[in-house]
Amino acid sequence: MKKLQLLSRAALSFALLFHATTAEAQQWRLIEVVNQTDTPATSTSSYITQDSTTYSYSPTAGRGSSVDNDTIDYDEMIVYQRDANSLKPSDKSTRVYHSNNTLWAAAHFGYNTASSNWSVQTWDTLYYNSNKLYRKSTYTNLGSNMMEVTRDSFAYDGQGNVSFKETSHNMGVGSSLTPTFWYFYKYDANNNPIADSGLYYDNGWWETQFTIERMFNGSGKMTDLRTYSSLTGTGGKLELVSRRYYHYNGMGQLAIDSIQTYYLPTLTRDHEQRTYTYNGSGQLVSALYWKRHRTNNQTLDSQLVTISYTSYGRVEEVETTYYVSGSIAKKEKTRYKYEQYWPVAVKAVAAAKNELLLYPNPANHVLSISWKTASNVLLQGRIMNMQGQVVEQWTEQVNTPYQKQINTSALAAGNYYLELHAGAAIESKQFVIIK
Repeated sequence: MKKLQLLSRAALSFALLFHATTAEAQQWRLIEVVNQTDTPATSTSSYITQDSTTYSYSPTAGRGSSVDNDTIDYDEMIVYQRDANSLKPSDKSTRVYHSNNTLWAAAHFGYNTASSNWSVQTWDTLYYNSNKLYRKSTYTNLGSNMMEVTRDSFAYDGQGNVSFKETSHNMGVGSSLTPTFWYFYKYDANNNPIADSGLYYDNGWWETQFTIERMFNGSGKMTDLRTYSSLTGTGGKLELVSRRYYHYNGMGQLAIDSIQTYYLPTLTRDHEQRTYTYNGSGQLVSALYWKRHRTNNQTLDSQLVTISYTSYGRVEEVETTYYVSGSIAKKEKTRYKYEQYWPVAVKAVAAAKNELLLYPNPANHVLSISWKTASNVLLQGRIMNMQGQVVEQWTEQVNTPYQKQINTSALAAGNYYLELHAGAAIESKQFVIIK
């Protein structure tokens, strides 16, 4: 799971919730997200539901958390917004998938309160070549027909990473699609994304709008992110507009990240910082944010985020408290509900990528391991708790595919890491023990 790149409610929630899971066992998938707010005029807290999002799935497809992406592969999503004293339908999205569970099309609907009907607003169609997305077309509803208004085209490097994206727009009815944005992506030898660049087509010229540079440490964790932008009054010259630093604790978890935002031409800057706290199982339980303004060097505002979990390790509630001048100004609470499902396609997808499979996950008494590694190699395995202590280790000569069952009855409930070394190959994955 990628630890918290932003502290916004949505970014925080999704970073926590939708980590990749590869297990041939029953798992949990999201079925509802409820957002509530509380503006405390008195000491009495009274949360009011502002919106709710529900997710539903095909009963036979076995889709939930995607193996490859931090996302939810729902079949239908409905958003309800608060109107007066009740929640009413607002937006809806439906998805259609290929037989291999790759997304084929998505329709987005708006709700007409007067007629109590849904109407299509936009439609996305995705095109693949050898299971790689090479084009995404977005159509808008003109009443009598659907017109393609945006097209994204993708190219890949030799490692399968997206190296280029072109975005074209339709400038009006009867017009043709015109390229308007180019995006270039660069990676290092470890496939870490080290640079992005965006160009905009204007008056017959391609002009660079922004460049993002990323630095990584030896463990593949990002330590520095710099954003350059072409600002008005700079003659198209790229200037550093923000810089973000990431600091990790001894367990490799994100502990502090700070942002400096620069303002031209004086180079004065705002300073933001986030600090993260984890429990003994390695779960993020709180995050503190504050921002200091460039003009008076005083803290403008701050936020405290607290997270609680279900007994099976999923985020159950995220509460954000906003402070202004030291006093509570507002509270927000996001609650999550899940259902169990059987991921039919997970094992086949992961095996095709030679991924390490752990199942069931969460586990109770037995954890099964499956990994397609090289033949006739010496394999070393170990299990570590979230404090980095090795609780079990072994060495054996193996052939591909590697299969093993581990008795986990002696392990306490909590989060653990399994690490396997076989020749030059190294794989690790987190799993959960429940009692």
